[in-house]
Amino acid sequence: MSTSRCDSHADSVCRLSCSFSEEDFSSLFQSSAEMVDCNRITVVELGGRPLGDVTGRGIDSNEPIDGGMPGSGSMLSSNPRSSISLGELTYLRRHYEIPDTISLHAPAKAERPDWHLPGWVCLYELPFKEGLRFPIPRLVVELCEYHEISPGQLMPNSWRILMSLEVLCERHKITLGVADLLRAYYLKAHLNDKGRYQLTTRGKDPPLIISLKSGDKRWKDRYFFVPFVSLGLPADSRIPCSWSPACRLRVEYLWDSRESSGRLKSILAIPEAEREWSDLLSESSLRQSSLWRSVEKLPEDVAMSRPFTLPLTGSNALERLRQAKKSSVGSSEADREVVVPPADPPVLTRSQTKKKKKAVRDDSSDPFSDTVALSFPSNAAAYSEIGPHLGEIDKLLWPEDDHRMEQVGTDGSIDTTVSHLFQGLQGVIWLKKKIKSLMATLKEVRSQRNDLRGEVSRLKDSKKESDQLIADLKAQLESKEADVEKLRVTLGQVDDLKAEVASLENRMLVIGMEAEIQCRGVMASEFRDGKADSWDVPKYIADLEELEKMRAEEITRAEELATSFGIMTTNDLVVDD
Repeated sequence: MSTSRCDSHADSVCRLSCSFSEEDFSSLFQSSAEMVDCNRITVVELGGRPLGDVTGRGIDSNEPIDGGMPGSGSMLSSNPRSSISLGELTYLRRHYEIPDTISLHAPAKAERPDWHLPGWVCLYELPFKEGLRFPIPRLVVELCEYHEISPGQLMPNSWRILMSLEVLCERHKITLGVADLLRAYYLKAHLNDKGRYQLTTRGKDPPLIISLKSGDKRWKDRYFFVPFVSLGLPADSRIPCSWSPACRLRVEYLWDSRESSGRLKSILAIPEAEREWSDLLSESSLRQSSLWRSVEKLPEDVAMSRPFTLPLTGSNALERLRQAKKSSVGSSEADREVVVPPADPPVLTRSQTKKKKKAVRDDSSDPFSDTVALSFPSNAAAYSEIGPHLGEIDKLLWPEDDHRMEQVGTDGSIDTTVSHLFQGLQGVIWLKKKIKSLMATLKEVRSQRNDLRGEVSRLKDSKKESDQLIADLKAQLESKEADVEKLRVTLGQVDDLKAEVASLENRMLVIGMEAEIQCRGVMASEFRDGKADSWDVPKYIADLEELEKMRAEEITRAEELATSFGIMTTNDLVVDD
C-alpha cells in the first residue's frame, strides 16, 4: 500500500469518530500488513505553524496564523469572509485530489484573501472546480512571474484561458509561452477591486479560447490558504505569496513577432469546436493532459469513488469497530444461512409491526446498528446509470429489517409500503393545497404591491409638479425682490436730490440777501454823494417785479413736480420700510 493509500485509509477512519486517540491510531495501523516508514518523513514548520505530522500528512487548521496582517493596504474594496470551514477541508482535499502532504488552512474570522500570511498563499475554490490541480500550471506561473502577482489575484476567466491553452497546445503539440500569450492578451485591472486582474484580448483580435463565461456568482467567499512551497515553484521565482499591485501592465513584451505570430495563427486555425474551454477542461480531457500529472489515473473499468461513512456515535466507537472486524468473517456466513420462513407467513397488524420495529431499534448488540458505509461514484448524478447505485442503496436494508420483512411476508410488506406511500401521497396533496394557498396569497400580495407601486408613482409625479410650482414661485419672488431693491435705490437717489435742492435754495437765499445788501448800500452811497440823478427808477421797479414773478413760477413748478412724483410712488408700488 502506498503512502497516499494509507493516509486515505486513516482519513476514512478519522471520519468515523472524533474521539480517537493517538494510541488508537497506532494500534490500528499496526494491525495492517503494510505500514508507512515514519523515519523517512520530514516535518516542516512555516510561519509558526507545523505543516505536517509524523506520518507525513498535512495539517488542516482554522486558527489564526502567527504574523498575519493586512497586506498591500487592504487592496480589495469588497473583502468578504471565507465561508469555508475546517470541516470542509476534508471534502476539498478528497474532491479536488489535493495530496495529503499539503496542509490546508481555513481562514480565521479576521483573515482575508489580500492579507499577508507568512509562508501561505490564498487560492479560490473556483479554479479547482474548473480543473486546477497541484502543482499549478506553467502558464499561470510564467504570467504571475512576469507581472509579479499572486495566483489568487487572477479572475476566474483568466484561469480558464491559461489552463485551456495548456491543454490545447499540448494536444496539438504547439509550444506557447508567456510572450505569445501577451501578444494575444493583456492583463487588465478589475474596475472595482484593484487587486484582481483579468486577461483581455488586444483590440479586435479574435480570442484563442472561446465561449467563456460572462460572469461568475458567489465565488469570492470560497477561498482557503495553502503553503507557498506546495505550488511547486522554482527557487528563483518572483511570484509573491501575498497580494501585490501588478507591474508592467502597459509595457510591451519583447518577442520574435514572426514566430509568435505563427504560433498564434496555428492556434486560431484549430476549429472553434475544439477551442471551447468547457471541452478542454472536461474531466476526460484533463486526465489525458499534463495538468493532472500528479492525479492518480484509474483504469476505465474502475469507477472513481470515495468512501462515504455515516459517523459512529458513543465513546466506544473504536472498540465496536474492532469487534465488528473480528466478527465480520464468522458472522457473514451465519447471516447468509437464515431460517426459511413458512410458506404462508402470518400477516401482522399495524400495532404488531410497530412493536416489532420498536424491539429492533432497542437492540444495540449489533456493532453496525448505528453505522452504514456507502461508496458512490464521484461523478454520480441524477441522470447517471442506476446500476452502480443499486448495490450501495441495497446496504440500507439492515439484517434485522431483512428478517422482519421475511417474517411479515410479501403481502405484509406490500401493505406496509402501500400505507406509507398513501401517507406520503396525502402529505404531497396537503403540500400542493398549501402551495396553492400560498400562491394565491402571493398573487394577492403582488397585486397589492403593484397598486402600491402605482400609488407611489403617482405621488412621485405630484411631488415633481409641486417642486416645479415651488421653483416657479421662488423665481417670481426673486424677480419681485430685485424690483423692490431697484426702487429702494431710486428712492435713495431722490432723497439725495431733495437734500441737494434744499442746499441750493439756501445758497440762493444767501446770495440774494448779499446782492440786496450790496445793491442798497451802493444806492445809499450814490444818494449821499448826490449821484441819484442818473437813476432810472421806473425801470428798476419794473425789473424787480419781473424777477419776483419768475421766482414765483419756478416755485410753483417745483411743487407740482414733487406732488406728482409722490402720488406715483404711493399708488403704483408698495415699498416696505
